[in-house]
Amino acid sequence: MIGVLQTWTRDLAYHPHIHYLVPEGGLSTDGERWVPSRANFLLPVKALSVLFRAKFRDALHRTDLFEQVATEVWRQPWVVHCQPVGDGTTALKYLAPYAFRTLLATAVS
Repeated sequence: MIGVLQTWTRDLAYHPHIHYLVPEGGLSTDGERWVPSRANFLLPVKALSVLFRAKFRDALHRTDLFEQVATEVWRQPWVVHCQPVGDGTTALKYLAPYAFRTLLATAVS
């Protein structure tokens, strides 16, 4: 999984959001073969929105940054948009300029 934090839109409006690329499958337990996921392998978007906000809040709460986030951020609904992106090449090309020369891009295994 690869995640990139963006804080601005193309027209430089402040709009923090994260893009994640998630593989549609994984290696078998013996590491010898690729096991594709089901066609509907991700969570329903509404459930994913609630879950992601809660997990993000909990992780941020363990840092000194939590107090810098306005309380209303955690009360409003978060939007999660999920869609298949083929082999990910186009999505990686889109995200590459945002990750170039920054430490905000992360790779998670």
